[in-house]
Amino acid sequence: MGIDSTVHKLLISPPNVGHTPHTVISEEDAKMVKAVEEHFGKEGYVLPIKEDATEMAGLTEREMMFLVRQLAHSLEENVS
Repeated sequence: MGIDSTVHKLLISPPNVGHTPHTVISEEDAKMVKAVEEHFGKEGYVLPIKEDATEMAGLTEREMMFLVRQLAHSLEENVS
């Protein structure tokens, strides 16, 4: 098997791969998610970069996505 066919196999999705549907949340839950985003994303909001650290930083985009995703999952669990 040549390198071209190996690369091709790695880059092409398997035919039976579906997508995970997005969670649909209520308008009230959407407002809660927005409030969390606004609170943790506001200008000047900083946290220690690690436990017992004096250096402070705001949440990164990745940390914010994780936080909002965790909130959405907890809201979804409460609906189920």
